Amino acid sequence: MLAWVVAVVSSDAQPPPSFAEEFDIVPAWAVACASPGTVLINPSNPTGGPVFDPVFNSNVLEVIVVPPNMLFYCGPLESYTNFAAEIAARKYGGPVPNPNLAAVYGIVFRAQGSTFYWFAVSTAGYYGLFKFPAPGPRPWGTLSHPGVEIVPWTWDFGVATGNSPNTLRIEVQGLQAKLFVNSELKRTAILLSDGPASGQIGLGIGTFELFPWAGVGVSFDYLRIWNLSGL
Repeated sequence: MLAWVVAVVSSDAQPPPSFAEEFDIVPAWAVACASPGTVLINPSNPTGGPVFDPVFNSNVLEVIVVPPNMLFYCGPLESYTNFAAEIAARKYGGPVPNPNLAAVYGIVFRAQGSTFYWFAVSTAGYYGLFKFPAPGPRPWGTLSHPGVEIVPWTWDFGVATGNSPNTLRIEVQGLQAKLFVNSELKRTAILLSDGPASGQIGLGIGTFELFPWAGVGVSFDYLRIWNLSGL
């Protein structure tokens, strides 16, 4: 008896990314973001080599942001207009590991120097989408008012808390942005008409804690980007 085997490919299947950083090595663009006393890159490996993370079971990029109330971002120089971008990341500690200190991390996109968007989650279980007029230290004050709120901080069961990992994905076409956390679509948002139409994509980390000695460490398992322009 002959048996026919039919392979069905999901319509959700996607092609290989246009850009993929798996952090098997430390990329030059990440090394260039290091700043003594402010931003530390792979501090667990003083030689500057890869760092193995037992939670992800792979090499990761470790980033520690030391000052309180600061937003830091770093990424490759390529510019994108319409795209999908995805990261897997988790808070792992910092100079003084403390699971009670709030931290935020996510994807910075359409960054043009002092202007950018940021899709982020917090270690307290929130997600949000914001536009910032300037990078660097921000007087956030409270969890509710960072930058220009497009999607305000929203608590969600699907956002892992503490040191547990999260996967973030954003799909941007024109002014439409689809926000995914751990493979679940959380919101379809509309970007600002006066915001940047293209720019860099990178990793963003923010510190909310008030103690200057605390710092926050986040490990990134990968950064993947799909160029959707022309599709």
